[in-house]
Amino acid sequence: MNVLFVCTGNTCRSPMAEKILAKKRPELNVQSAGTHALQGQPLAMSAKQLLREHGLNETHYAQLVSEELLDWADEVYTMTAQQAEELRYRYPLVKKNIQSLRPSKAIADPYGQSMEAYRACFAELQEAISERFVEKE
Repeated sequence: MNVLFVCTGNTCRSPMAEKILAKKRPELNVQSAGTHALQGQPLAMSAKQLLREHGLNETHYAQLVSEELLDWADEVYTMTAQQAEELRYRYPLVKKNIQSLRPSKAIADPYGQSMEAYRACFAELQEAISERFVEKE
């Protein structure tokens, strides 16, 4: 199964989600992208530090979401309901179930904030991914 996580810049939330899921479910193919990503931009330093602390692969360069990536994915998860709506609007021909990773609550963007904001985001991602991908087995 191919899973795509999408956030805004693809330097914090979606790459952390990608790395968390890839570690928890290595049989899955996981990628991430951003709705407004600058192609090739590296991970935010705080995100990189958190991945390192948790023993996760910290190699990542941002990529912009595309119709090709959406077609590749079997499941697409965004960090907010608004991002899911944006993808459905921008790519009306993509017939995928594009949904928010946590439908009842957006996963806050820690970009430009304190390390504590990144830690809170990372914990929220771990919980949401466990609920959606690990506990269903």
